[in-house]
Amino acid sequence: MIDYELAIYLLDSLFSVVFVAMLGLAWFYVAGFFLSMKRIKKAPHSDKFTKFAVLIPARNESGVIGNIIHALSVQTYPREYFDVWFIIESKDDPTYQIALDNNCKVFIRDQLTDDRRTKGFALQECIRYFKNTNQKYDAYMIFDADNVMDIDYLEKMNDVRQSGVEVAVGYRNFTNINRNWLTSGSAILFTYMNSFTSKNRTLLFKKCLIAGTGYYVNADIIDEAGGWIFTGMTEDTEFTTYCEYHNINMLYYPLVNFYDEQSPSYRTNHAQHIRWVWGFMIRRKRFIKGGVMHHATGKGRHRASILEYRLSLVPFVMIIVAALSALVASIVLYALSLRFGRDYSVAFLIHIIVYAAFLYSIFIIAAIATICHNYNRLKMKWWMIIICVLTYPFFLNDIIIAFLHGLFVPKTRKTWKPIKHSGKIEDQRARKVSK
Repeated sequence: MIDYELAIYLLDSLFSVVFVAMLGLAWFYVAGFFLSMKRIKKAPHSDKFTKFAVLIPARNESGVIGNIIHALSVQTYPREYFDVWFIIESKDDPTYQIALDNNCKVFIRDQLTDDRRTKGFALQECIRYFKNTNQKYDAYMIFDADNVMDIDYLEKMNDVRQSGVEVAVGYRNFTNINRNWLTSGSAILFTYMNSFTSKNRTLLFKKCLIAGTGYYVNADIIDEAGGWIFTGMTEDTEFTTYCEYHNINMLYYPLVNFYDEQSPSYRTNHAQHIRWVWGFMIRRKRFIKGGVMHHATGKGRHRASILEYRLSLVPFVMIIVAALSALVASIVLYALSLRFGRDYSVAFLIHIIVYAAFLYSIFIIAAIATICHNYNRLKMKWWMIIICVLTYPFFLNDIIIAFLHGLFVPKTRKTWKPIKHSGKIEDQRARKVSK
């Protein structure tokens, strides 16, 4: 016979222990709540100019590149100080002629084996081409083909770089946040990483989180690393890891916007989540050693920065796994109690409700806090705010499903498929700089 009273005691005790341990590790979240209210200082305007290579991997993206071409053509930054490079795989790609017709440059890849199809390899080949042809740039600015940016984006990034920052990214905004619950959920997730993770790392450690696009990196950083070595499924995570361990001076700069399209497809979002989760967990050791050590902060703050980076997801994962495990155990014990020990069925039913409400409330609070903190920037419609808040737990739960999917189907961790972009821009601010 099952000792139901002991089972209840164990459930409560184990969850309490995990909860206390989570609170002890969650100091960064607590600090982040207060730090998020502090402003990032404006970089002083500089009369010196950076020679940027704007790199845009754009295989089969002819349907959307008109927007970013126009956004770059109206930049306030002097045109002679930046070159726009589209990276494609064939002259047969319509992107080739569109780029040339708009005074942009094109790099055509020639190393196209199945294991080299990722964005990281595209960047690697293009930067290697610069070196082989003796083309000199001060910094590389990375965008995706569906991006657009404020007209002063390059100008303000130049101000940041001239102030001594080696890697920087602006505020990631969105072209289609009000499309459906998936685009809004994805936007809120990125906004949370903007407003809390990246901002806090900048204020505490002179670091930030690079999430895909919108950033620049000094060319000498890449040279010191031995070229663009970040070629996995999540090259942005690999690059962030390298910067963290080599103490590179990074900055999240929310005073200028770039805009990104979010996928309205569940299948696409799920595939992304698998890549993100497993990309964060693997391949990290490769980027810890080698290269040149920089000195953005002193040794003590650098150690604290690495510790935060390594443990940043631990409190979240601990409490979610504990709550999910307790919920599943309560459901099983409830079913057994109905059959063998009815006196305890109400107690287990209460546990089910409590654990489910706890999980749901964590995600809802995170969504509400993020939306409130960035309400004027997100421009979400009132009805989409309601939908987003109510569905956000299901959006984030897919990250847990993605972990399990990658665990039991390992090939999904290595499967890369291009994301189809519509090029449709719904945000009024982004429309002003699009075609």
